[in-house]
Amino acid sequence: MGVAILLLMGLAQGSANAEPVSSVDSDETVVFFPTFAYPTAAGDWELRFHGWIHERTRSQALFAKLCDEFGVEEGKLTPAERDILVARLDPFLVDNERGETIVVMLGKRRVTLNPSEPNGHFKGTARLSEAEVRPLRRGGGDGPDRMWFRAALPKGDPRVFDGEVFLLPAEGISVISDIDDTIRISNVLNRRELIRGTLLRPFEAVPGMAARYCEWRQGGATFHYVSAGPWQLFEPLSRFLLQAGFPAGTFHMRPFRLTDGTALAMFESPEPFKIAMIEEILQSLSRRRFILVGDSGERDPEVYGEIARRHPGRVERIFIREVRSEAPAERYERAFAGLAAETWKVFDDPASLGEADHKSLQRDQIGE
Repeated sequence: MGVAILLLMGLAQGSANAEPVSSVDSDETVVFFPTFAYPTAAGDWELRFHGWIHERTRSQALFAKLCDEFGVEEGKLTPAERDILVARLDPFLVDNERGETIVVMLGKRRVTLNPSEPNGHFKGTARLSEAEVRPLRRGGGDGPDRMWFRAALPKGDPRVFDGEVFLLPAEGISVISDIDDTIRISNVLNRRELIRGTLLRPFEAVPGMAARYCEWRQGGATFHYVSAGPWQLFEPLSRFLLQAGFPAGTFHMRPFRLTDGTALAMFESPEPFKIAMIEEILQSLSRRRFILVGDSGERDPEVYGEIARRHPGRVERIFIREVRSEAPAERYERAFAGLAAETWKVFDDPASLGEADHKSLQRDQIGE
């Protein structure tokens, strides 16, 4: 056998044995969104992954077009407002990368996720044994235990793209929380103020909500933040939650691309998206029970009432923050038709949820 043939065989063998890496170019960025894992009936862990790969670009023409659609007059902004505007709009201007493959490292194991879609988003799952999870488990501190992972990059790429997966017990209480006007003052009922608060101002927390959530967290609850806002706002919102003192949790937001419509499309009705997203969470975490927290600004009462009727015994409480000056009782009677009166509660001050509600959640959590 010739030397050349032996050399080619050796190269082929080396290529076959090479560990897989992500197809990420030097000008592309990977963002991982916080997800959850849950134990299966067989005793393994089912891990979920979700991320976004894109290339940052800056089109002044598209930036100006977005400002025009949102009714923002750039020349009238303060320097601080313009800085926030640029940071908030930048993720809408990126070049989404389709067909890219991301490989994640879980300890010594590598998992190849599904190729990215036209919007740059990619997802995947992995099944790990308890023995594989145990050395990777880290205490959550402000939440459940979690696992950290990172993208496997080509040799010589020094960057780090990492993410986290929350390890949720099979049973217990999960809080599904809306964001806009539930924990962040958004003024959804006033389109102009909603846009300015989203694009031009620092995010502002609803007073008292972080403290109430932390009390529930101390009682053992875990958190899922479900918003009809676009994924492009994930990074500023995740920083806001951290700075405002809210418990860490998974994120579930709405896919959005400018090529699919106008920028204002991101403010369309959240009802179909929210129902589908909450259904997916309940089906995945089939043995957990849920607290649903939202507000009266849009369709949270109707969405949560429908979810509770579809899943008898799974929804322990529904809390609705009242943001309208006048709230007709008929609306809530229709939204929560068929549910026990003690299941739902409308409030305007988080303190009104009170110690009694906190204690009841603790009892539910520990099964008393």
